[in-house]
Amino acid sequence: TGHPAADAQQVFCVHVLDDRRLELQSLAGAPICDSWESSMGSFTLCFPYDFVNTGTVAPTVVLGPLLILPVWLLLGLPVVEGFFASRSMPQQSLAVAVSAMVGGVGAGVVVAIVVRCLRAHSMGQLEKRLQQFRKRALQRNPSPKACARGPLRAVLVSHLSELLEFFDDFIRQRNAYYLNGNIIKPWTRPYKLSYAELIGPARVQFFVSHFWGTCFRHFVETVRKHAEGTGIQEWRSLSYWICFLSNNQWNVAAEVGEGKWEESSFYLALRSGFCRATCMVLDDKALPLTRS
Repeated sequence: TGHPAADAQQVFCVHVLDDRRLELQSLAGAPICDSWESSMGSFTLCFPYDFVNTGTVAPTVVLGPLLILPVWLLLGLPVVEGFFASRSMPQQSLAVAVSAMVGGVGAGVVVAIVVRCLRAHSMGQLEKRLQQFRKRALQRNPSPKACARGPLRAVLVSHLSELLEFFDDFIRQRNAYYLNGNIIKPWTRPYKLSYAELIGPARVQFFVSHFWGTCFRHFVETVRKHAEGTGIQEWRSLSYWICFLSNNQWNVAAEVGEGKWEESSFYLALRSGFCRATCMVLDDKALPLTRS
């Protein structure tokens, strides 16, 4: 799902609310009331419930005999003909009948496995959108590669706005925690790079301090307002160092300096000599100030 709490537990109880909604519960049956924002993932029923309650058109337990039927007709026809011809069931015909049944069961198992594999590898709407966005980025930056940590991994205002606009219907009022698990990491997974390196990195001009829990839409609007307020005509080309977009989320330990703050990407960007100023994005509760 991209949410650490959901992915860590993996096994849940589920209560059916109606034909469109399920309530996620702990194994003890208590409703999970935490907000777990995610636009991806899947769930499967545990055996034997998956056999009884799932299926493309009808439950597998119903489809199973139907899958056996064609093989039975194909292999069992000689048995029927032999029975009426000789008025008896010869031993050889009985063996053919048993083979038909075994073959039918085997065919049913194979079909069930194939269907399950196809479902497991089918792409959801978010995955398709991620693929489209990656294709667009590669047209501009066809050979993405890692660059030095720190000041060279800033993000242009235009690229920040593009991220919001392209995934607007998924992001809605969600925050950086949602983006990191559902969009940033899945999008950068094939390259194991930061968002900045894949979209096209820039040298830092402004450093952004913020709280991941801030609504991303508000965050982007704030950065845009700051860029416009600089008085620079081409303000969309201004670059901002934003931790969850500039840091490589696949190697966070290195980004924070392996425990040495003076080697962290944050420090390197701030002390690079290229950073003109630090911008703090505040919400109505000033939550960024609660992190110290």
